[in-house]
Amino acid sequence: MKNISEIIIISPISNNKLWQGRRYKTLLYTDWIKEGLFIMPKRNRIKGNVKIQLYFYIKHFNFNRCDLDNFLKPTIDLIVKKGWISNDKKIQRIICEKKKAENDKEKIEIIIEEEKKR
Repeated sequence: MKNISEIIIISPISNNKLWQGRRYKTLLYTDWIKEGLFIMPKRNRIKGNVKIQLYFYIKHFNFNRCDLDNFLKPTIDLIVKKGWISNDKKIQRIICEKKKAENDKEKIEIIIEEEKKR
């Protein structure tokens, strides 16, 4: 079974900052994707169904007011663009949690596990 486990030192971005209107990605989003692709190591693609665990370490002063689900879409887009998984349709389960960043070091911990065939 194939697995990927990485900690990416990049500030999580909210889904609220992705789009200008309904059709155009913001410059902030495209820059965030470019930075993520640059710092993420190359890994062999997991082609089958997967379970993903995402831990978002954030330092926001309003930590309890930010929506956890807003971090999912951009992070999953980044994982697919990097080629760690072939398509987000392959995701069968997601476990996610937001945590307080220690020493103001924002990051995303990503764990991808290939699901057993049933």
